[in-house]
Amino acid sequence: MQEGRNQFSGKRYLSLETYRKNGEGMRTPLWFVEEGGIFYAQTLSSTGKVKRVRRQPRVRLVPCGRRGNPEGGWVEGEAWIVRGAQKENRIDEMLNRKYGVARRLIGVAQGFSKAEPVIIGMRVHMEGG
Repeated sequence: MQEGRNQFSGKRYLSLETYRKNGEGMRTPLWFVEEGGIFYAQTLSSTGKVKRVRRQPRVRLVPCGRRGNPEGGWVEGEAWIVRGAQKENRIDEMLNRKYGVARRLIGVAQGFSKAEPVIIGMRVHMEGG
């Protein structure tokens, strides 16, 4: 299996594993983009993954299918909440280019939520990827 960051090239989804307080891993498939060796995904501020990333930046990532089934090897990484309107806007544009109309439709649906959109940044720790 292809290891590290390269295994995500050309993929549409990644599975983000964050950790509950008791150490249990919670996996979520996400649309993502990559820039400068960092993966970015957008979600809503009210989601459990955002709460878990704020508490514990240690994560694992793997390319996956739409339903979250792994399509590669898990890699260790760290995640954080991206700050700054300019960066958030650029990532939003990149996601729109990659996912097109489907992403825009989801954005419309999310517009009815009281939660704010949040960008999660993710960096793989493995070398050689």
